[in-house]
Amino acid sequence: MNEKDIFPIIGINDLYEDHLDHMSLLRHNVNGKEVIDTPHKHDFFLIFLVLKGGGVHTIDFTDYEVRDNTLFFLAPGQVHKWKLNKNTEGFQFVFSGSFAEKLQRLHIHQHIFAENPMLELSEAETNELAGELIRIEEELITRDALSDMILADRLRIVLLLVERLQKKYAEERCVHPQGRIVLEFKSLIEKYFKEHCSVQFYADHLHITANYLNTICKKQLKQTAGEQIRNRIILEARRLLAVTPLSVKEIAYGLGFSDVAYFSRFFKKSEGMTPGMFRVHARKM
Repeated sequence: MNEKDIFPIIGINDLYEDHLDHMSLLRHNVNGKEVIDTPHKHDFFLIFLVLKGGGVHTIDFTDYEVRDNTLFFLAPGQVHKWKLNKNTEGFQFVFSGSFAEKLQRLHIHQHIFAENPMLELSEAETNELAGELIRIEEELITRDALSDMILADRLRIVLLLVERLQKKYAEERCVHPQGRIVLEFKSLIEKYFKEHCSVQFYADHLHITANYLNTICKKQLKQTAGEQIRNRIILEARRLLAVTPLSVKEIAYGLGFSDVAYFSRFFKKSEGMTPGMFRVHARKM
């Protein structure tokens, strides 16, 4: 069995029998799996709204407790698995990136969910989002000549509601003006980390000095700006090592390293093991 067989990239067609090419929705307690114990990644976006239940959802090697009124948002490329209680109820809503990009809503605060892909919602927020998902569910059943346009509008509403929740979360954490600079810095990292690892590059985009950016990051994040950039590179390396057949050399070059040996030292300094050792460890897990 080759690496692609062990760690496939899963598409909508692989998981959802009743689907359009670009979208699907199911009731977790009816069709969802309680245990997904093999780490994998998707080529689509996933919104998992938990109405009630419990368990553990592991995303990018971090465990998150599943509780009532929680929202999980996964982008393509993130690695996840879960072990959920039998009584867990909610919605799994998936849609392709190409379909959603036409709506121009996915650039907003993606880095927030990349760092913390779970939000705790109020009951009212959960009910509002669930109501929109039910409307999508009904439209997916109807499927007439106007369904694509209607589904696009309903997806836009869902993304706007999620955006509102993201902004609320961000504002609660970053009410200070420096916090807003941190949010913008993290957004830039998400966009450029494969090409640029210089703090000066990001400081220039933020129209501040590199020293000031470091000062803000130390105060707000307890890490330097450079550590934030390196952490994002390491996360991507871990994802690629865990769930793709790419060689260490290919991963290194893809992340902007011209020297594979230097990439290996860089990775080992952070993780305490070589990229090859991490890959073996991830598969055993």
